[in-house]
Amino acid sequence: MGYERGLSAIYLEDTDRVAQIEYISHTGLIRRVSGMNPFEAPAYALAKTYERLDIDMVFYTRQSYTPYAVARGQGTAQFVETESWSKLFPSTWRTTFPVKSVEDVLGYEPIAEVGERSFDEIVDFFSEEHSLTQRRFKTQLVPGGHYCTTFI
Repeated sequence: MGYERGLSAIYLEDTDRVAQIEYISHTGLIRRVSGMNPFEAPAYALAKTYERLDIDMVFYTRQSYTPYAVARGQGTAQFVETESWSKLFPSTWRTTFPVKSVEDVLGYEPIAEVGERSFDEIVDFFSEEHSLTQRRFKTQLVPGGHYCTTFI
């Protein structure tokens, strides 16, 4: 029912309940709900969790590049060990791009950070990633999206 309920929500149609979208990364919850060890098969355990909780849509975004790898290559990445509520994601990373003036902000060119790709390459990349995620979460709607914070 999740996939159909999620799609109905997008079309503003009535359903048996309000559609729910979630992003779950707490390994204790995943273990308890799925009955699986999330470290052994994280994607499968997470898919089982969404299915058992009858989640309708999966919060999914995919970036076209890994900002941590870019920052590491530039020597601006900081790796910080944390006491995390999710042992599957036990650390955080931060990228820093020093800004010294208003002109630095206004002159920022994101394409220079990620390299140039053709429109077709970008479409192919996101289509493949989205299809993989749809196959993983069979009973949920995966609306897809792209999230990238430039300045925080």
